[in-house]
Amino acid sequence: MGVVMDDKLGKVVRGLVKELEVALKTEKKSENLNAPPLLPTPEDYVTCYLSGQIPEDEWQKIISLDQDVMEAWNKHWTTRNKENALQKIEMYCGGQIPEDEWQRLLGNSLDLRSVWEDYEKVNKKETEVMADNAVRTTFAEIIEVVLAHEGGFVDDPDDKGGATNWGVTQAVWEDYLEDEFTSDDVRNFTREQAIELYEEEFWKPSQAEKLPEAVREIYFDMCVNHGQRNAVKILQSAVNAKGGNLEVDGAIGPNTINACTGLELWEVQVERSGFYWNLVFVGSFYGKRNNQAKFIRGWIRRCFNLH
Repeated sequence: MGVVMDDKLGKVVRGLVKELEVALKTEKKSENLNAPPLLPTPEDYVTCYLSGQIPEDEWQKIISLDQDVMEAWNKHWTTRNKENALQKIEMYCGGQIPEDEWQRLLGNSLDLRSVWEDYEKVNKKETEVMADNAVRTTFAEIIEVVLAHEGGFVDDPDDKGGATNWGVTQAVWEDYLEDEFTSDDVRNFTREQAIELYEEEFWKPSQAEKLPEAVREIYFDMCVNHGQRNAVKILQSAVNAKGGNLEVDGAIGPNTINACTGLELWEVQVERSGFYWNLVFVGSFYGKRNNQAKFIRGWIRRCFNLH
C-alpha cells in the first residue's frame, strides 16, 4: 500500500513540476517579447554600408544626421589608411618601391607621410640605442633595447601575434590585466605600463640575471620575441653546438644556466637566425617562403644588432 501511495504521490509531484516549467517558459517568452529591440551600433551602420546594404544616397543622409556614425566612419578610414601606409612602407624598406617613386608617393599623401615620419622616429630610436654596442646587463638597460626594437602599436593581419603595442600582444595584455580589450584599447596602453608588464611577466620568470652578462640581453630579447620556452631552446642548442650535452626542453634551470658559462654572443645569434628563417621557409625550399617573409629583414637586423 505504501509503495502504491508513493507512486501516486510521485506522479502528482512530477505533474506539478512539469506545469511549473511550462509556466516559467511562457513567462520568459513573454518578457523577451516585451523587451525593447536592440538598436544598431554606429559600427553596424558602417559594416552594412561597406557590404552594399545601404545605398549611397541613404548613407550620405545617415552620416550627415548622426555624429556617432560619422565618427565611426572616420575611424574606419583612418585605420584603413594607416594599414595601407604601413604596407607601402614595408614594400619600400624591402626594395619593392624605387626611391623616386617613393618620394612621389610621400609628396602625394599626407597620411603616408605622417606614418612614415612616425616610423622613422622609431627606427632612429632603435639605431641610437644599438649604436653604442654596450653590454647591457640590468633590466632597466635591456628594456630600452627591447622597446626600441618593438616600437609602438601594430595590427598587421599577417602578424600571427595580432594587435600589439610595445611588443605586447592583445592576449598577453588581457592575461596580465585580467580583462578583455579591443585593438583600440591595446593602442592606448602606455610605455610605463609595458615596462611594468615586462618586468613581472618576462624578466622575473626568465631568470635572465643569472646568465652570463654577454648573453643576458639577447636571451631576454628572445624571451620577448619568441617566448621563454623557445628562447631557452635556442640557448640550449647553442650550448650543444659547442660540445654541450643539454636536453633541449625549453626549461630554464641550474643545468642550463651553468652550461651557458663561456657562451659567446655570436654563438647565440647564429642559432637565433636559424629560428627566424625556419618561420619563413615552406618545407626546406630556400626559394619557397610564406607570408612571414616580409618580416625577415627586420628580424635578422634585430638578431645581429644591425642598424
